[in-house]
Amino acid sequence: MTKTKLPRRYAVAVRIIRRVVDAQPGFWLTSDIWSTENSPDEFLGLNLHCLDDNFKYWCFTIGLQTFDERKTAEAIFNSWLLCLVEWGILVPVANVPEFVEINAKQVRNKEAFTGWKKVWGLVGDNGPNIQAAVQYMWQEIIDESPPCLGHTVQLVVNDSIDSQRAVIDVLAVGRNIVSFVNKSKPAKNQLIQLQKEQGVPSPLSHSTMRHKMGF
Repeated sequence: MTKTKLPRRYAVAVRIIRRVVDAQPGFWLTSDIWSTENSPDEFLGLNLHCLDDNFKYWCFTIGLQTFDERKTAEAIFNSWLLCLVEWGILVPVANVPEFVEINAKQVRNKEAFTGWKKVWGLVGDNGPNIQAAVQYMWQEIIDESPPCLGHTVQLVVNDSIDSQRAVIDVLAVGRNIVSFVNKSKPAKNQLIQLQKEQGVPSPLSHSTMRHKMGF
């Protein structure tokens, strides 16, 4: 299956994405660096968003890779650019230097590629490296690339919570309860049994509890 069916399905998916992307005059990008407790690696994702002629919304993940380099703005911009080249959105220009020096740093030259007019903007989180990477694009794209509203609200909420001693104490109690239940099999089984007896439609598992408590 991994040698035949998966490659065929991947090829079909690529054709569908290319057909949709090629038909659009432009699109938006979103990007984020994220990690998971199940892996020591960090990942850089790049998503494409657009509306077709029938106003159908399309969203594709066109890039997802382990990010082994230092999370510098230059490395992030380089990964974005190479991903767009791989999908044929950007096309290299002959006889133009591939790299330029900006503020004593080697950065891929945006002028060495055509096709930027299809990139209408890029929304990323508020990380200084992500925001600095956006600055290496053309000014027209920079002007249409605000920080992610959801991430901004999350920072405001987290900062507000962290500044309230009473809230911190309540969360600490909740974390201690979750930690105890996660480490004690009898406690975990007793919790699930109590939930069933009280008619909870879908008893909370320890992983669900951890998610709801923000772990």
